[in-house]
Amino acid sequence: MPLSPMIGLIKLFPYDFAPAGWIFCHGQDVPIDESKDLYEMIEFTFGGGGDKFRMPDLRQVAPPNCHYCVASKGTNVTFDGALGETFLKPEYYMPSNLMKCSGQSLDKSKYADLERHIGTRFGGGPTSFKLPDLQPKNPDYLSYVMTVIGWNPELIDGYLGELRLLPFELSRTDYQVLCDGRGPWYRQVQPELYNLLGSRFGGNDREFYLPDLRSSAPSQFNYYMNIQAAPPPKS
Repeated sequence: MPLSPMIGLIKLFPYDFAPAGWIFCHGQDVPIDESKDLYEMIEFTFGGGGDKFRMPDLRQVAPPNCHYCVASKGTNVTFDGALGETFLKPEYYMPSNLMKCSGQSLDKSKYADLERHIGTRFGGGPTSFKLPDLQPKNPDYLSYVMTVIGWNPELIDGYLGELRLLPFELSRTDYQVLCDGRGPWYRQVQPELYNLLGSRFGGNDREFYLPDLRSSAPSQFNYYMNIQAAPPPKS
């Protein structure tokens, strides 16, 4: 995940705070003057009025002790992300390297890098493959979108503890690990990660566990967590 994301993208975070440049999707009203760029994207789609606009409310679909947040700062024209990484996004301008996950067929020769990672796990044939159809899971006024052209997802980017939703398994797991409740991890060995997660997903003041997000990910998707990166800045 680039440190300067596309304004309006929505991600799941395992923190008890929204990182700087992100806002909780808790259905709260936000002053327009504080987030003008985001307001220009979504306006009053989710409610509000006057000098405030409302964030989408995704509390009911977020796993325990995790929060969906929307990017309020970054770019509003282009997107630079990991190949296959999947997000929620409001209905507005779509960069050419992002596509809705609506079960459409893609040409293998045009999207060869993505096809090498996901193959025909969502369907396809000799010359084409399909993206997953996540439309039934779309919250109101939001869509799941996938990065169809991007950088190698095996490379690390983003914040410590940051989650990435991918439609395949990673082969390199020294920087990113599957969120399957694994542990225990030890506070003395990973003090910064412990400071972010604490024992909210299990553990005590000496050891901790990663969240188990297997049942929260769409079918054939996986949540991975960055375990080697800089901690996220707080607002």
